[in-house]
Amino acid sequence: MAAKAVKVGERRRRGFPRASRIGGQMSVINKEYDVLVVGAGVAGIHAAHAAAEHHATVLLLTSSWDTVGVLAWGSSWSGDNKEKEKTLPGFPGKALTNSAIYAGPRANGHVILVDSFKYQGLWKYRLEKRAEITIFQDTCEALERAKRGWIAQTAWGAEFRARTAILAIGPFLGQEKDRDSSRSVEGRSGEAGAERLRESIAVLKIETRPDECRAAPTVAAHSINWGRVRKGDTGKTADPVGATCWTEAANGARIELEPTSIVGDEIYLRGWEGVTETHAFKESRTALEAMVGLEKAHITRPAHGVSYVTIRPELLLETIDPEMQPKASPAAHPEPWAALPKLERSSRFSAGYPDGLRGLFFAGRFSGAKSYKESAEQGLRAGVAAAFLKFHVKHEQ
Repeated sequence: MAAKAVKVGERRRRGFPRASRIGGQMSVINKEYDVLVVGAGVAGIHAAHAAAEHHATVLLLTSSWDTVGVLAWGSSWSGDNKEKEKTLPGFPGKALTNSAIYAGPRANGHVILVDSFKYQGLWKYRLEKRAEITIFQDTCEALERAKRGWIAQTAWGAEFRARTAILAIGPFLGQEKDRDSSRSVEGRSGEAGAERLRESIAVLKIETRPDECRAAPTVAAHSINWGRVRKGDTGKTADPVGATCWTEAANGARIELEPTSIVGDEIYLRGWEGVTETHAFKESRTALEAMVGLEKAHITRPAHGVSYVTIRPELLLETIDPEMQPKASPAAHPEPWAALPKLERSSRFSAGYPDGLRGLFFAGRFSGAKSYKESAEQGLRAGVAAAFLKFHVKHEQ
């Protein structure tokens, strides 16, 4: 839809914030969405899809559509239940099952190893074909309250309005990347942080706390001596892509060789934490040379750590709030919470909105998730809750 410019005086009467600091007037998209989702990682795509499934119009805002649903921390969806993939209802569960390289026991319990290329492709096609979802590629630089919901401003000067908003921005707020003993203000490899958005979070008086995550190195599969690595101790023969293969580090740590795709050549080294004291490339290279089968392995992505901020969990209210449920659901929206009982409660906490900021939800690493499974579940909860709250707000007006 064509953008419509709005004069400054009219913007203020409508309750819009002032023009972006990047210069010029904001270009306001002449449409109000039901749900705005910022971020298209695992949490964001689940949130957008869940909201669309519950008849909400969704604006999915992402800094890069090429990295939608990217699995940046390996391909493993871990769990103790052998039917873990079935805990995600509908298409999310099917996408997980259909892109699985391997589903079965490993040293850390039952896991599903996902083909990252296929997983991303399935999700991109699904989201692009949903009539309820509008996709916009740009960096969100500000999120502010309006008279009726929320307004997002982007780096290119676009402005989007929605009744509810979901922040699924991953580890991109207050980010510092640790390569060795030095730090740089940036995101994951090839991706920028979201420092300007952090200012909006501060204005909204949302308190955060520091957190961190570590990414193990990936190595080229063709550079591994597969005849020397261990072939798995699960009672099953290792498959051709090495899904159950492992080796040992010099300190005795078990390193699982985790394929990221059937057609790709990258192997993620699960269990790398503690193998080296820093993320220095030379130290990683030395550690590999001491591992049987990986003596000549070529590192394709170095190990690194990411420091970022998350919202303090005690500030989040429960997403499944009885007060949010009207006495009767809209006719087009029967049993809005039907999918949620099938989801297990996160081992940390559910995504929700902070006290006093009704209509703003959080999901993924920014709300404390530590795994793909937690991010997906929080995204589903936030998406359904945001769509449902939209109906509730409409009834109140």
